[in-house]
Amino acid sequence: MSNSGAIRFEGAVKTYAAVETPYRRELTSHGLVAPSDRTSDNADYGLWQPGVGLLVADGVGRGRGALNAARIVTRAVAYAAVVNELSKMPTDEAKDVIREVILPYADGQLAEFHRRTTDPEAKASSTTLAAALLLRGSNIAVVGVGDPRVYQLARRKNGGDPEDRLLRMLQVQGDRSGVFNSFNGEGRPNFESGDAHPLLADPAVRGMFLDQVITYPIEPGDRLLLGTDGFFGDTTPEQTIPDEHIMGILGDNMAAPEAKVDRLMLLPSALYLEGLQVPVTTPAGAQAWVPYRPSLDDTTIGVLEAHAA
Repeated sequence: MSNSGAIRFEGAVKTYAAVETPYRRELTSHGLVAPSDRTSDNADYGLWQPGVGLLVADGVGRGRGALNAARIVTRAVAYAAVVNELSKMPTDEAKDVIREVILPYADGQLAEFHRRTTDPEAKASSTTLAAALLLRGSNIAVVGVGDPRVYQLARRKNGGDPEDRLLRMLQVQGDRSGVFNSFNGEGRPNFESGDAHPLLADPAVRGMFLDQVITYPIEPGDRLLLGTDGFFGDTTPEQTIPDEHIMGILGDNMAAPEAKVDRLMLLPSALYLEGLQVPVTTPAGAQAWVPYRPSLDDTTIGVLEAHAA
């Protein structure tokens, strides 16, 4: 499980779907989520492909159309990365190829799916995406379209002795900022398309359209966490998992990536059940503590680790 160069990568990704009763979403005996193959309305998708990278997507829409959108875009990005030999490119060249070739190709695949389907729900489906793509040597490209997040746990010097630091490579940039949808022939989002997702009819949402590509070197011992908002929640403090809980799992040198994914998947419900209190600022500017409130949503979590080859 490696790409060419001095770094050997190991990864794992899993998708769980939120459990929902006819009345409300609720806790279950194994946490807030259940394995996605036991439910029909999961809208998340994840992919770990050795030599290519780790990708997670959160479908936007209803029914199976949202899952299909997430699957199509994720697989298309991975396929285009292989065809364009992204793993052999210098970082600057790779960044341009991702922006100008790979992302438009993936969106074109989704547009073709929209064109072929007769399902109105599928036609109104799109997706967000986060990807960590492996480049030449020890470089990596982090790609973000929308609200999935990427965290990096890295041991770096911070003035004095080396210490583990949790770095947020991509942050939430507004609700559903950046949604794969129909593009025009020049590779720009075509919000006037008849297939456009209803969310994009809002000018405020259109103005938040964002795609990010960050390229940077990675070192042995670095760990990346990719996740959808089912894990990270929204931007409100009561849905934010404190960094130390994430670091404790990612930094476990004895656990394999798959085991870390399993532990992370159960972390929100564990924190909720133990009554975790998180700090918030009141409208009056005072500090207060409120119960942690996990997000009850489909969840995809992926862990990517770098080791010396």
